[in-house]
Amino acid sequence: MARRLEWPDGSFAGVVRALIGTEHLYEVISSMKVGDHGSIALFDAEHNVLVRSPQVKAADGSSGLKVGSPQLLALLGQNLASATYEAHSAVDGQWRTFAYRRIGDYPLYVVVGLSPQDYLDPWFNEALVDGLFLAAICVGGWVSLVLLRRAWRRQEGAIEELTPLPGRTGGDGRPPHPGAGRCEAGRRVGRAGQVGVPREYESRDPHPDERRARDDRVAAGLGAG
Repeated sequence: MARRLEWPDGSFAGVVRALIGTEHLYEVISSMKVGDHGSIALFDAEHNVLVRSPQVKAADGSSGLKVGSPQLLALLGQNLASATYEAHSAVDGQWRTFAYRRIGDYPLYVVVGLSPQDYLDPWFNEALVDGLFLAAICVGGWVSLVLLRRAWRRQEGAIEELTPLPGRTGGDGRPPHPGAGRCEAGRRVGRAGQVGVPREYESRDPHPDERRARDDRVAAGLGAG
């Protein structure tokens, strides 16, 4: 690196040169986080790549590389100090989003390339987790709805069994007693030992008149309760 040195009156006083090893430059640029598939390079106005991370060799095996991206060369040809573009790398062929900038007034440029694999993978992982969470909520809601519907149907069936239908007649052709539904419930509960129904009625089919009288007693008992 060289720079003009001038006297206080502006006249030429000489040239100042500074030598910087490429190993030091590589340590500097390799410390920058550009992802596992990213790249960063430093090149001069002659399009010579001074240092690149990750390191690569030229086609002839030497370490001398030239800027070969058509998009970058076209932007440099427009004398743009900085620009952004997307392209396949001329070195390894990977698709990246590149941004370059000129370093001050020096004939040096730095170009950084980021791979979609590095900056989109976290987003894809987060979207996958959110999608699985949403799917779990939908499945849980659907299962709850099915269980609720089944319970509702069972409740409706139990109510229909305990409620006499209009116009239904008894075994002797007479209309059913108004408390027949409750009597039927009383007989079922009585078999479980919760209503005082005589045990002898549980083991035989009573006479219609006897059954009607028994139903009246049970209905009267339920009405009093």
